[in-house]
Amino acid sequence: MAVEIMKLNIYFAGGLFDHKELVGNKIMAEAIMRESTHFRIILPQDLEHESSRDIHIRNADLLGVAQADALIVNMDGAPLDDGTVAEFIFAKALDIPCVLFRSDFRGAGDAQHAGADPWNLMLSGWPRCERYIINALAHYEKDYEAMMASYSHIAKGLADALDKVLAAPAVLSDAQELRLAFKMQQKLCGSAFEQYLSDEKIEALIQRRLDTHARYLHSPS
Repeated sequence: MAVEIMKLNIYFAGGLFDHKELVGNKIMAEAIMRESTHFRIILPQDLEHESSRDIHIRNADLLGVAQADALIVNMDGAPLDDGTVAEFIFAKALDIPCVLFRSDFRGAGDAQHAGADPWNLMLSGWPRCERYIINALAHYEKDYEAMMASYSHIAKGLADALDKVLAAPAVLSDAQELRLAFKMQQKLCGSAFEQYLSDEKIEALIQRRLDTHARYLHSPS
């Protein structure tokens, strides 16, 4: 009997405020799931509704991050989307691996050396992070149709980066350390966030994290 592969929940952190962002996020998510069937891409735009723009959106999105096995963080823009930055830092507080993805060809960083990150230096150097940077304009100038087809190529690169960062050694490596991190964020976020990230959810997430480290990393395909 075939063994069912455990799907990993990947939260796609990024802007979702206009039709280009909404459609682009959806196309990319579907392309990644075609390329790597062991990933389930979670789009925050599918968690939110236009009629309820209040603190509940923040809490729902933070819960989505907390429940993720990894993040793809859209680092496009100059400056970057501030909500995306907040989600990235929240993920790092919980030792969640992240792939930092930028297709924006503009340089927006303050480090000047070759190979420096094209974003604010304060977002560089965090553990369990992989970069995946492309030049969207270069793809577009070659051929629009080829650019549309290239979503599969980009998705393959993102999936490979996810597999690599998920295989990185955990900073918080046991249940006690993970529990402390989750409990701290449960309290520090305020605004009734503990109703979203309950003690029961924390225990389930800790077990999932430990199971992922023990089983998935040895057979990611």
